[in-house]
Amino acid sequence: MKRFILAFLVISFFNLQNVAAQAQTLTYGFKAGLSYSKIDGPSENNGTTDLEVNDFANGFFVGALFRYWFTDLVGVKWELLYAQKGTDYNFNGPGYQILPTENGTPLNLNGNQRINLSISNAYLDIPVLIYGKFGKFEIEGGVNVGFLISSTGQGDLSFGGQSQAGSIVNEFTASLDYKYKKDKPGTVNFNNGTTTINVDGTPNVIPQALTAYYQFADDRGSYFNTIDIGLNAGAYYFWNQGLFIGGRFNYGLTDVTKDGYDVSKVALDASQNFIQRSDEDKNLSMQFSIGFSF
Repeated sequence: MKRFILAFLVISFFNLQNVAAQAQTLTYGFKAGLSYSKIDGPSENNGTTDLEVNDFANGFFVGALFRYWFTDLVGVKWELLYAQKGTDYNFNGPGYQILPTENGTPLNLNGNQRINLSISNAYLDIPVLIYGKFGKFEIEGGVNVGFLISSTGQGDLSFGGQSQAGSIVNEFTASLDYKYKKDKPGTVNFNNGTTTINVDGTPNVIPQALTAYYQFADDRGSYFNTIDIGLNAGAYYFWNQGLFIGGRFNYGLTDVTKDGYDVSKVALDASQNFIQRSDEDKNLSMQFSIGFSF
């Protein structure tokens, strides 16, 4: 399926380049608007209770569009868009934390945690679509390939529980400042504030702001895959010859997260290693736009 879509995009691109010289049937324009998106995937659960929730996050998009008219009613178009996608992620339930400390020895804790994280991914999207005109209305359908430009996450963590030795660890909070394309495992910053927590009778200093890969000792690359492929469907209303408003739905076909980071947030295995999950996490987004076609 992925090879078919990529082949379709390549063939469409070169075909459109070949007809570009026919200026009377090739037009262009621009569009911008708001988007609502989330990353959709399976939730880890505690029996019958889901511990993870992904809600829709707000974003925007802007870019250029190009149309080639086969007839007055049917044509093909392709676009070049800067598009924000993401998700508002929440986890609430039993879990673990592997925390970096100032002395270099990580803390392994078990307990209950609340994670609130707003993820924002910026893509260079290239949709290729077939469209049809019905009076003032236009409908479209096609494929989309997106190239990840930047990826960040902002939020907070609350955790309370016990150490491996069984001593109580009072609830503490930390901020989450994730730069998925820049952060590295084992790299922490104690200059933005610290928090001291007592574990087994010993004070331990941890950073107030945690980076994207603070729980991983080995480098597994970036959290999100660089390329995202999906299907598009949309409809538009033309106020006049050029001005239009409308909406589009994008359904992702590929896993946006790397398998190396699809691990359980509830527990480690008996050897205190990560438990692999290999979830399929896909982008879902809705775009509401206004634009002008010349």
